[in-house]
This record gives sequence, structure tokens and C-alpha cells, in this order.
Amino acid sequence: MKPILIIGSAPCLKDDLAHIPDHSRFDILAVGLSSLDKCAGDITYIANNHPENIPAIRRIMQERYEACGGNWQYQIIGPEPGPGIDIVEPYRPPTGSSSITGVLAAIRMGYRRIILAGCPLSGDAPAGNPYEEFRAGWIMRKGELIGTVRSLSGWTRDFLGAPMEAWLAPEWYDIQEPSRWQFLVRMAERYRWKRGAELGVWYGQTFFEMLHRCPDLNMTGVDDWRECRYAASHHQDQAVNKRTVYALLPPYANRATIIEKTTTEAARQVKDGSLDFVFIDADHDYGAVVCDIAAWIPKIRRGGFLAGHDYDWESVRCAVHDFLPDASVHEAGSDILWAWRRP
Repeated sequence: MKPILIIGSAPCLKDDLAHIPDHSRFDILAVGLSSLDKCAGDITYIANNHPENIPAIRRIMQERYEACGGNWQYQIIGPEPGPGIDIVEPYRPPTGSSSITGVLAAIRMGYRRIILAGCPLSGDAPAGNPYEEFRAGWIMRKGELIGTVRSLSGWTRDFLGAPMEAWLAPEWYDIQEPSRWQFLVRMAERYRWKRGAELGVWYGQTFFEMLHRCPDLNMTGVDDWRECRYAASHHQDQAVNKRTVYALLPPYANRATIIEKTTTEAARQVKDGSLDFVFIDADHDYGAVVCDIAAWIPKIRRGGFLAGHDYDWESVRCAVHDFLPDASVHEAGSDILWAWRRP
């Protein structure tokens, strides 16, 4: 899925858009009536909290279509069902203006990279009321927004963080695979990985898929197979998981190592700068993810990658956002991954 660019109508919009060299890589969501003439690209969605504006929206979009051949296949997002509303994003007080209606609808539609342009929530709205009065709606929903939504200006940038270049358009953005291990295999092939580590081997699916599909790859797996605190629907018996991994290990014994310790203890056994990548899929608590990131970044060479699983977990998302704000997000089938390249 493409990232989505949400276009507001604040005076900073032109400067915000100057930071994005290629708008065609994005789906575009316009916020309200006044933003429709601010964007030259095809508009995929229009977020509108005011049903009385729908006839004018239809007219402007028709004029755009007739004047420059713009798209006619767009959908209008609103807080309540009604004539002209294609997607309903229910109103949940406190409101955050039409922009947060669009943001929440985008999240519900599956977008994982949402960039706000011209939506600073600073200054006055077209009706003359201060945008500050809408901030409560954003603050209340912070857990839903952090890590998935970034802004290019104003209060929303301070609140959500700015999208770094690597987050907006990473070199590996075009890699789309149906599972996490297939995504990692493609990364290994593209960047010629030779040495890597997985934190949280579990029953070995990702670990052995990578060893099988990447014959030049040396892997270190880290797991102590403590009782799992998470309600997984399968492979819950850690003793069985451990036996499975060791049973599968012999064919790869010359290029696979298991460190049966905690992830932070294991990091002390790995030389700094020695790995092409580390994949984090161990304890998903916020503090544990932060500790894993901090302990294993030094192990990656310059230009190497740190990546992880389950970005859709709030604890993981917040940890990655707080520690690596320029990490990118990737959908791989049902897996939501994050990735960061060491400068």
C-alpha cells in the first residue's frame, strides 16, 4: 500500500509540499472544501465534516476534471452516513477537525505511513475560530497516531514528529512481499547481507526460512525460551519450540548459532559493527523493545539495518517512534514491519 499524503489548506502548505519531491508515490487525501484547489495531483479521498459542503465539493472536482483531466474516482469521508458520503468515520468527541476524520479513516483503511501537509493546527480556521480548540481530539487519540502519522509543520509536527527523508521515501520502499521472512529475504538479496541476527527465534520459522533461502547468510538466533506472556494462538509451548529449533539446526550448523540468553545478555557476545542486520521480534513490552534497540544498534555496521515485527502493537510502535523516529513501516501480508538504516 502506498503512503498517504493528507493535504490541508494552511498557508504553510506550499512550503510543506516542497519537502516531497514526488507526489505520485502517494495516495492523496484533501481536507475540506478549501484544500481542493491546493493540490495538483489526483485526489483519492476528501475528508469533510460539513455535509452542506458536499455539493460544492462535487462542483469543484468536476471543474478540476474538465480543466485538467484530473481524476473523477474519489471518495468522500464524513462522520455520519448521508447523501454523498462514501466512507463513514464515526464522530468521536472531542473532535479534531476534518483532518483527524481523514487521519482516522486512513488508519482504519490500513495506511501505515500518513503524512500531514498544511495541517499544523496553528492559527485560525476558515470560520475564524482558533485551530487550538481542535487539539484535544488529537491528544486523546495519541496512542492511535504515534508512529503512523507524521506532520511537516506546526503543532502537529511537534506532537507527532516530522517525517524524515528515509521515512518518506526509503530506498527499500518498493519491496512488497506477503510475509516477514520473504520481505527480509528480499532485503538480504538486495543489500547482499552476509551476517545477521534474529532476537526472538520462537519456533524458528523466520530464522530457518532465511537460512534456507539465503545460502551465503550467517545467522545468530537469540532466545531463552522463557514462558511466553503473550496470548499467541499457536506454538505456545516454549519447551516444544526450543526442541523444534534445535532439531532443525544441524543442516545449518556451519552458519547458524543459537545464543540461549536474554537479548541484552547476548548483545555482549556480539562484536560491534559486525552485522548487516538485526531483526527484533522478542519481548514486545515498550521498555524491552527500547532496550533491544539500544543494545543492538552498535552491532550493526554503517549502512546496515535494524528491523522488527509487530509494529501494529502500540507498545512496539511507541518504542520505535520514540527511539528511531525516522524508521519506515512496511506491510508484508498480515505482518506489519518497521525498518531503519544506520547512517
